[in-house]
Amino acid sequence: MMRWKQTFRAALTAMACAALLTGCLLGPDYRRPELPTPATFDNQFELQQTGEEFWWRGFKDAALNGLVEMALRRNISIEAAIRQFEGLNAGVRAAQSDLFPTIDAQVNRNQNFTSDDAQGRLDDNGNPFIRSRGIAQLVFTPDFFGRSRRAVQRARANRNRQAYAILDLRRLTAASVAERYVEVRRARARLSLLEESLALQSQTLEIVRARRSAGLAAGLDVSRAQADLASTRAQRGPLMTTEGAAIYDLAVLLGRTPGEDVLDGAVAAIPSFVAGPPIGVPADLVRRRPDILQAEQALIAATAEIGIEAADLFPSFRIPGDLSVDLEGPGIGDAVVATVSSRVDIPLFDAGRRRAEIRAARSRTEAAKLGYRLALLEAMRDVETALIGIEAAAMRRDELAAAVEASEAAYRQLNALYKEGLSNLTDLLDGQRQLISNRESYVNSEADLAVAVIALYLAVGSPTGEPYVEDDVIDKPARRNLYRTVRAALGVPTSADVAEITGDTEAAGANEGDDAATPEQ
Repeated sequence: MMRWKQTFRAALTAMACAALLTGCLLGPDYRRPELPTPATFDNQFELQQTGEEFWWRGFKDAALNGLVEMALRRNISIEAAIRQFEGLNAGVRAAQSDLFPTIDAQVNRNQNFTSDDAQGRLDDNGNPFIRSRGIAQLVFTPDFFGRSRRAVQRARANRNRQAYAILDLRRLTAASVAERYVEVRRARARLSLLEESLALQSQTLEIVRARRSAGLAAGLDVSRAQADLASTRAQRGPLMTTEGAAIYDLAVLLGRTPGEDVLDGAVAAIPSFVAGPPIGVPADLVRRRPDILQAEQALIAATAEIGIEAADLFPSFRIPGDLSVDLEGPGIGDAVVATVSSRVDIPLFDAGRRRAEIRAARSRTEAAKLGYRLALLEAMRDVETALIGIEAAAMRRDELAAAVEASEAAYRQLNALYKEGLSNLTDLLDGQRQLISNRESYVNSEADLAVAVIALYLAVGSPTGEPYVEDDVIDKPARRNLYRTVRAALGVPTSADVAEITGDTEAAGANEGDDAATPEQ
């Protein structure tokens, strides 16, 4: 038994020494590229700010709040992304396992021995002794040049990228729900306005018919008034289609079947934005917008691949070992056989394949770096465009409000003059069309302003909170790592979080001891 322990200890000692030699790490370490950003956005239009955590609550619309928050909990695309995160988190565990030995065991039970093996000994019944032999097989691949450690970095980056994809889906889902909700309200407001316009034109038609009966108007005037009424009535169909399509879109975003009741049929005002969280400055986009964070994780993964490919230029080592011991039969525990060997694979000739793969990895890294920069530029473009859109929509709404007021006054005067025979029908119908058009444009401008505000908060990547994960959706390790990554993106990271997510080990060392309340890993 003592020999068994000594042999096993010697095998483990050899593997431990090999593990201690795995200090070299080929390939570049990731460092976040410097992305110069202006101190402020070019457009200085400012929204009213409040202490609200989530931007959609700035509309002060309870129905909108309920729809957005329900979608963030039930959206199928978000749930699918969460399940994909679980698989990538398992991939990290799998990559980490390559840093450790693998141990397998088997048991052989044999009754057919030679006379020398059995030493001529029989049991009380005259049968040979049964011998059972246990065999432990150990295989260790020392990571001398960092291939496995770079593979772990790549797996972590891919996992973290998926966590940011979840945040990005939440960002897009919240904006899509709000935009579809505004479209429903727009369509219903237009339908309500359409009924008012039809009533107005019907009154005009009755006046023209009365004047025709009195011989004060021609039959042509009746036909023209009827044509205007029919033209206005024809708008009902497209508006009903728009309303229905927006409601069905909402149902899908909420993970429900189109046709289910997701919004009551009441006619409500188009939501008007009151105040919301600050939009920040351009530098905040790098830290906050999920698609930019995704691009950075893609760059981290590509950087790690350089080290993976570079390690293939150097020899790889493999240390297999077997340990067998008798478990049953004569001399149990004495017949210990241990074998430890080593295998070295040395690259000699590959016609340039390995170096070509390194060049390819470097090219992918440079492309990922450009993609990271492009993601920031596109985000800044989106914000600037949204700011212009809000300012323009607000100006247009104010001008249209004045136009509606003037059109109403003009129509009242023309209607009174026509009744007295002091104005012709052409002027009256033109005034009526202008009034209807200005009212429709004003309703659209209110909706356009709301949509522009939604676009702004979509562009700045305003947080939507931590994802909601049911206990039975993914396993506990994946859920903990998901929340850990998300909290780092939401601005509450620990130094360990930052080190793992960005690969910046120096930052972790500099801040060691900070953030005592570290989330579970």
